Amino acid sequence: TLPLKQFLSYYDSHMKEMLSTTPKLWDYLDGSSSHNDNFKSVLTTWDMSYSLLISSSDTTPGDIGVLDCFAYFDEKDISEEMFSKYFNDIDSSQQPPWFNAFVDRGIWSFEKFRNTIRRLKAFSLISGFQELDGFLHISIHPLVRDWIKLRQDGDSMSTNFILVGRILSCWVAQQFWDFFDPDPLTTVGRTFKLSESHKGACLAHVFA
Repeated sequence: TLPLKQFLSYYDSHMKEMLSTTPKLWDYLDGSSSHNDNFKSVLTTWDMSYSLLISSSDTTPGDIGVLDCFAYFDEKDISEEMFSKYFNDIDSSQQPPWFNAFVDRGIWSFEKFRNTIRRLKAFSLISGFQELDGFLHISIHPLVRDWIKLRQDGDSMSTNFILVGRILSCWVAQQFWDFFDPDPLTTVGRTFKLSESHKGACLAHVFA
């Protein structure tokens, strides 16, 4: 955290640096109004939080990697289950290196993932989280979601978009098997169903 007496000078210098190095963020704004000036202040605060996160000795590669991925999910409910299923079901060669930050002795570590989410919350980079069905469910502000995406270059956007698509595919496939219902009236004997709640969650992420 930054001491209050140092905040204003740090903010001013960071605002100047951000305006000169990230014009893409300002192209995102339409015109120059007081609303946009306030929005620039908010964006600068998030960018400062991101810089402080990176410089923190407690930060892991998983903190940055998972935050970058959050921009491609529905911001209202991002379940830890999707990441853990991808880790458990997909060969490690298909996983990004930062996934290792959530692994303990070859097993997905719920505690390590929770520590990351707590750090992101402490730096105000996510809105909140809660534990349901044994997994964390994370929410982020829609503008933070846009900000995360805007600050990525083209290669990073492509990499994260593809990764999230694979994570979602793995998660949806698992839900089909969970609701597998053999039909005695068919010769094939395979009827796959998707619960309404999972169907809604899937569509929300697909159209995010």
